[in-house]
Amino acid sequence: MRVAVTGGTIVDGTGSEPYPGTVVIEGGRISAVLPPAEPVSDAEVIDATGNIVAPGFVDLHSHADFSLGTSPAAESQLAQGVTTLVAGNCGWSPFPVGDLEALKAGTAFLGEQHGWSWTDLGGFAATLEPAVNLALQVGHCTLRIAAMGTAQRAPSPDELRLMQDLLRSAADQGAVGFSTGLIYAPGTYASPEEVAALVATAAECDLLYSTHIRNEGAGLLTALDEAITAARAGGARLEISHLKAVGHPNHGLVTTALEHLDRITDLDLGWDAYPYTATNTTLTTRLPSWALAAPHPQAPPSTEPTHPPRDAAHAARPPRGAEHRARPPLDAERRADPPLEAERPARPPADAAHGPRSPRGAEWRARSPLDAEWRAEPPVEGERPARPPLLERLADPVERARIVEALRADELLSPDTVVIASLPPGRYEDCRGMSLSEIARQDGVDAAEIVLRILESHDAAVSVVNHAMREEDVTTVLQHPRTAIASDGWIMDAAGPGHPHPRNFGTFPRVLGHYARDRGLFTLAEAIRRMTSLPASRLGWSDRGVIKPGAIADLVVLDATRIADKSTYDDPWQLSVGVQHVLIAGEPALTAGVPTGRRAGRVIA
Repeated sequence: MRVAVTGGTIVDGTGSEPYPGTVVIEGGRISAVLPPAEPVSDAEVIDATGNIVAPGFVDLHSHADFSLGTSPAAESQLAQGVTTLVAGNCGWSPFPVGDLEALKAGTAFLGEQHGWSWTDLGGFAATLEPAVNLALQVGHCTLRIAAMGTAQRAPSPDELRLMQDLLRSAADQGAVGFSTGLIYAPGTYASPEEVAALVATAAECDLLYSTHIRNEGAGLLTALDEAITAARAGGARLEISHLKAVGHPNHGLVTTALEHLDRITDLDLGWDAYPYTATNTTLTTRLPSWALAAPHPQAPPSTEPTHPPRDAAHAARPPRGAEHRARPPLDAERRADPPLEAERPARPPADAAHGPRSPRGAEWRARSPLDAEWRAEPPVEGERPARPPLLERLADPVERARIVEALRADELLSPDTVVIASLPPGRYEDCRGMSLSEIARQDGVDAAEIVLRILESHDAAVSVVNHAMREEDVTTVLQHPRTAIASDGWIMDAAGPGHPHPRNFGTFPRVLGHYARDRGLFTLAEAIRRMTSLPASRLGWSDRGVIKPGAIADLVVLDATRIADKSTYDDPWQLSVGVQHVLIAGEPALTAGVPTGRRAGRVIA
């Protein structure tokens, strides 16, 4: 079936001037871009008169891998014009699964999750039928938990090798990137050398390296240099996640950071940002990192080198360069020295409308290194899983006193600016939307004590919004032409419990409406480039994020005069307005502002 989007003004995603035209779609791809007067026969017509026709928006930094499985309709995303979510960020991914209870505890702040019926990327992908596309990265925290639990120590050579093998396995199954979250336990326990070894493996597999750097406050420049050093040594493409400076003493530091990044000319380097002055993370990030660590035995002694040599199957692989990144992901010719037929199943056939499909099915799950080497024993039926290490420490009066003392000495606790966003049922469930200071006054205790009480009462699964940035810094980062727009969100539903961050509902319309149209920070065409071709280019996608013949027909039709975010910190559960139609590979996902219920999204490999 042919589809013709007629009467609109085309903003093609490249930053070029808008122009009138008709976009013709066949087989899930754009077959032609015609002058407005040229007729199109035998086509279903979508009338875009008075509206903008643009590529669907690519959210380069999402945590939708922890929510899209249970909320596949993705209503909050379709209302923004988002057609592709890139997940597995900040060091967390729902695969590979080793110590399941530790992984669930580490990601509990992301809310209701999955059935956890898989062990690896292929198994996870097979469970999804989303309304939008999803691209997956593999997270360092998840790899570390699979290899060595939550231990606060360096990995043994065998443990590091297992992390590298798991990373390679995820790449073979369609991962597009590797991410770190170096403020989150257990990722924060990793040395720069450990990170660099894994970044080198990611580069070997031609994966993007996305990083929530180790410090976004006073140590911002040092943390950026750590990421740059790792990427440079390993030959990796580098993406700095949600570039910002948090904490009042550090306001203004983003200007120096951008100047520093601009001087880097020997790396494939980019960064992204969201258009808000508040962060959204877990309350446990306010604690000293040791408080989250599990007791552990020392790693077994080994005479092997710290960075083990690649095994025979990977030793011959040459470094990956720009010539490889320019090719479509998972193209057979991209992988040097492909394994023999008996070693690995053939890749699934490509889908013309979506490009290479994500590998799905038991034949991929069977290849997980965890199947052959190690997997934590599941709890015995009827037996309660072990509590997170933090809760064990808080149950010990001596350990609890140590944590309280550390919190009271932390000048960056900022209880006035930290607001409870979501938590499971418990003592403080009615305190969503309240600051730590307000809750502390209610209980008649100080901020350090209230942090621990809240965590104790809610299984340490508490998400917070922290009003830690200033508007001038947000504007400075957004104005830079290399800044991609990204949400850092994970709420897919239109309504629900809790007090989530507005970025889940309004990131892209806020940039288009508030910053481009109302404030004139950049043109509409430039704003759209930052959320289409720019993020797509970071992943080497040449057939997404642009309107041109041959491109995948992920499209959005929007009213540039009306588009706006409605979600606020006080009243977050409000969808954006102004997006009229959304097409996923030519299939209608949103029509006249109403979701169609179709599940045309794919896991993009």
